[in-house]
Amino acid sequence: MATADNLPESFTEYLTVWCADLLAPLDDDHKRSIINTLAMGYEGGPYPARLTVQRTVEVHRGIITGDTAVGEIFRSLSFGASPFIYQLAEPHRRDYAIQMLSAYPDTTELIGLVNTAVDDGLLDDTEHDTILTTALHATHLPPPIPLPDHLTPLPADHPESSEAHHRRSSGYQSMPDPRVSPDSQ
Repeated sequence: MATADNLPESFTEYLTVWCADLLAPLDDDHKRSIINTLAMGYEGGPYPARLTVQRTVEVHRGIITGDTAVGEIFRSLSFGASPFIYQLAEPHRRDYAIQMLSAYPDTTELIGLVNTAVDDGLLDDTEHDTILTTALHATHLPPPIPLPDHLTPLPADHPESSEAHHRRSSGYQSMPDPRVSPDSQ
């Protein structure tokens, strides 16, 4: 039952109506499993993007791997592969960095960084080959499925902004705006 603005009233309604097409390939038990999985991770703020729901279903169906989905998340957050290159020098993060570099979907950026890491002594030839072979043979991500025409696109902060959610959460302090000096406030 949508609101007067034709927006979902609940998280479950968002998933079962606004994401119904994404869940359609699943049987009822698997739909419930995906909805419960997403609900466990949702603590407030904007609902997860349809692409997040789509990728969760694709992982569940075995179309893509979790590593491929995580690689896309890192890329979409504009972290790039560079942070993982830096982690190669940290012994306790090295294995994780190699795993994440192997899952990174933007091979254009990755090839140059991994080649430089070999030149800098951060990777040996075997590690270099493993990362690039794995990344280049990774499953290509299916394109995002657009919202069906009969549904209203959600505002970016529906049902609330992340900031509003964090203000309601205990112990949260808003980060100061780095563009404003403390003296000018």
